Amino acid sequence: MRRLEALEFEPMNTPPLNELKPRLLMLYALGLCSAKTAVSLMDKMRVPLNDFAVEVEGVLEDDPPQVFSGYNVFMQRFILTSDPERPGDLDTGKIARAMELTHEKYCSLSLMMRRIAPITYEVVLDGKKILEGSTENTTD
Repeated sequence: MRRLEALEFEPMNTPPLNELKPRLLMLYALGLCSAKTAVSLMDKMRVPLNDFAVEVEGVLEDDPPQVFSGYNVFMQRFILTSDPERPGDLDTGKIARAMELTHEKYCSLSLMMRRIAPITYEVVLDGKKILEGSTENTTD
């Protein structure tokens, strides 16, 4: 999904939301929750972004009933584009902190879904991967 403005996002490369199956809606919801949380945190940290998108994937078991399982079950790729008028103003430390807070504290759906399986994520800035992270599978 791609940010339109402020905290509004639109789906990319997916059927209309009313046609998505429940499993895909879970992935969409995870992406939306973490995207809104990360953008909100980066705005508060004054990280000047021109564009923000997130891609979310999940791996299903082969045998019915298909449930999410395995290592790297939930994978998020955050694609950021710096503001061309302020290219040197980006602090990758602030981006890393926003991602950590998103996945460890503020995105309630991320906290819930990591009870199912770990979540891995990466951040790509202006076409270059700048960060990789993951959450542990928790049961508390």
